[in-house]
Amino acid sequence: MKKKLTICLIIGIALLSFIVGCRKVTPIQRQYHAHRFMALSPDPIKESFEEKIFESREASAGGKGTSAGGGCGCN
Repeated sequence: MKKKLTICLIIGIALLSFIVGCRKVTPIQRQYHAHRFMALSPDPIKESFEEKIFESREASAGGKGTSAGGGCGCN
């Protein structure tokens, strides 16, 4: 009985934390969420360029939404 109560309590706390974490964002607050330090990559253009060079040199392609092609870097 005690084990079942503990499991229910843990599940309840987890559900409550998920519900409390969901919140509507107003348009004025979106400017803070769209800031560049919130991005996964600080410089997406530089990352794209380096990915292209890596694919050309390593003769690897694909995996990040890029098309598979030759090793010349002309795809």
